[in-house]
Amino acid sequence: MNSPILTQRRQARVLQAALVGFLLLLWDFGIRFDWLAYVVPNPTFWFSSPEAVGSLVWRLIEGGQLARHLGLTLGATLAGLAIGAVLGIIVGLVMAVSRDVELAFEPIWAAFNALPKIALAPALVAALGIGLSSKVAIAVAPVFPVFLFNTIAGLKDVSVTILNSLKLMNASRMQVLRMLVLPTLVRWHYGALRISLGLALTGVVVGEFVAARGGVGFIIQYGFGTFNVTWCYAGIFVLAALALATDAVLRIGQRWLTPWQDVL
Repeated sequence: MNSPILTQRRQARVLQAALVGFLLLLWDFGIRFDWLAYVVPNPTFWFSSPEAVGSLVWRLIEGGQLARHLGLTLGATLAGLAIGAVLGIIVGLVMAVSRDVELAFEPIWAAFNALPKIALAPALVAALGIGLSSKVAIAVAPVFPVFLFNTIAGLKDVSVTILNSLKLMNASRMQVLRMLVLPTLVRWHYGALRISLGLALTGVVVGEFVAARGGVGFIIQYGFGTFNVTWCYAGIFVLAALALATDAVLRIGQRWLTPWQDVL
C-alpha cells in the first residue's frame, strides 16, 4: 500500500512533467505561428525552436560527441566535488577540535567564502591551463567552504546529553564516534553534498566558458561564439538533464541512508 508521501511525490512528478510539456509546446507554437515575432524580430535567431534543439542533441548523441562532452564535464565535477569535500572535512575537523585554530583562520575562510568563486576562473585557467586541472580547481573553490562550514556546524550539533549518557555507559571513543558523531555528520554532510554538487557543476561550466577543449560549457560557448543559439539551448538542456539526473541519484541515496523520512 502506497504511503501518502509517495502518492504526493508521484502527483508532483506528473504536474512537473505537464508544466515542462506545456512550456515546450508554448515555445514551439510561438516559433511555428510567429507569436514571438511580436516580441523580437526574427525569433528563430534568438530562440531557435524545440525541433531544432532536439535534432541537434540527437545528432550529437549519434555522433558520440555528446558522450565525450558529458564525460569531461561530469568527470571534472565529481573530481572537484570529492577533493573539495575531503579538504573541507579535514580543515573543518581541525578547526572544530582547536578553538585557537578556528579563531586564527576565521577571517581567512570568511573572506574566501564571501569571494565570488567565478572571479577565480581566469586566474586558475591561466595558472593550470585549459585542461582538466583548471576545471577541477574551479569546482573545488565553492565546494570547500560548504563542507568546512557543515563539518564545524555538525560537530557543534552533537548532543551533549547523549554524549554524556554514552560516557556514563563506559562507551569507547570508537563507539561514540560510530553511534553519535558520524550519524550527526552524515546528516549535515548529505545536505552539503546536494548543495555542493550544483556549485561544482557551475564552477566546471564557468571554466569551460573561459577556455576548454570540450565539455557541455564548451557547447554553449561555441554556440555563443558562432551566433548559433541552437547550440546554446542544446547545451542548456543537456546541463538541466545532467543536474536532474545527479540530484535524483542523491535523493535515492538519501532515502536509503534515512529511510524513516518516508514514513513520517
